[in-house]
Amino acid sequence: MRVTGEVLILRKRKTNMVCVFCGKSPVDKTDEHLIPKWLLKLVGVLDVNINIGFIDGKEVKGKDFHTPACYKCNKRYSNLENHVSSIFKSIIFEKANLDRENSTLLLDWFDKIRMGLWFLFWYENHKNTVPTFSINERIGVKDRCLFIFYTKDIYQGFQVFGLSPIFECFPTAICLRVGQLCMINISNDFFSSKKLGLPVGIIETNENDTNIKISGNPVLLDGYVSEIDFFEKKYKGVTLLQSIYSKDLSKYSGEWKSTFDAIKCETHIVRDKLIKLFPVVSFQNKVFGTNELKAFEILRYGKIDEKELQKEILCLQIELYYKYHDKLSEWNKKVIDAQKGLLKSFN
Repeated sequence: MRVTGEVLILRKRKTNMVCVFCGKSPVDKTDEHLIPKWLLKLVGVLDVNINIGFIDGKEVKGKDFHTPACYKCNKRYSNLENHVSSIFKSIIFEKANLDRENSTLLLDWFDKIRMGLWFLFWYENHKNTVPTFSINERIGVKDRCLFIFYTKDIYQGFQVFGLSPIFECFPTAICLRVGQLCMINISNDFFSSKKLGLPVGIIETNENDTNIKISGNPVLLDGYVSEIDFFEKKYKGVTLLQSIYSKDLSKYSGEWKSTFDAIKCETHIVRDKLIKLFPVVSFQNKVFGTNELKAFEILRYGKIDEKELQKEILCLQIELYYKYHDKLSEWNKKVIDAQKGLLKSFN
C-alpha cells in the first residue's frame, strides 16, 4: 500500500484487470459503471467531468468511470440497479417508502457501491495484486447502517467522501452526496447490533488473523454511544440499521427473543451461514420496524460545510479503525498517520 497524506492516484487503466464482481478473469467482458449511469443522469452529470474522490485532482466524465466485469455477473446485478433507481427517486423527491424490501435492497446496493469503489481503489494502487475479495463476497455479510439527510444547499451534482488511506485497507464507511441528498453508509461487525442493544461479539485481532468470539447471552450496552449518533444529532436525518449474524448463533435465538421483540425485529436466514434481521429505522431518537413507517418526511438540515463533512467522514473512519484494531501494529499506525495527514489538507 502506498501510504501518504494525499488522495491516492488513479493510474492508467490496466488491461489485465479482473471482474469487479467475482474477482476472476472476465468472461464475455463488459463494463461495469461503478457509479451507475442512471444516478449520474438523475443529477445531470452523466456527460460532465466530476471528481470521483481518488483521482488526485483529475476529473473524468461520470459515464467513463467503469471497470471490467463478466457479462453474467453484470447482468446479475441489473435487477438490483433497476429497483434501487426507483427507490432513489422516491427519496430524492421526499416520498420514500422504506419498507423491509426497499430497505434491504438499498443496503445491498450500498454494499455493492462501497466495495466496488474499494476494489478499484485497491487494484489501481497495487500494481500486480488482485484484491483479496470482490463484491459477490461482501453483499449483506456484516451489520449495515445507512444515515440519510437532506440539505438546503442549491447543489446539483455528485460527490464521494471517504476514499482515503484507511478506506483502502478497511472499507467500512463512505458518504455519497447526490444533489441535495447525503447518505452515509457504514458496514462492520456488530455495528448496528451495538446501537440497538442486541447481542454482540468480541473481536480479537493480531498481526495475522481476526477472531470473533460471540457471547451466549444478550449484551445490552446501556449508555453506548454509536459513531453514527454524532451525525444523527447534527444533521437530523433517518438511519436504517440491519444486524447480521452467523448461523451458528441460532441456538441462542430463544435467549435473545425478548430483545429482538423489543425493537420489532424478526429473523430470517439468508444463504447458508447467515442470520439477517429485518432492517429497522431510527428516527428522532426512536426505533421503528420498517413495516410501521410506510412514508415519512426527512428533516432538512441547513447549508452544509463541504470540507467539514469530508473531515467528519475521515474521523468516522479513524474511530471505526481504532475500535476494530485493539492492538495497532506499526503498519496500522502508518495508515492512521496517513489519514491524519489527509485530514490536515482540509484545514
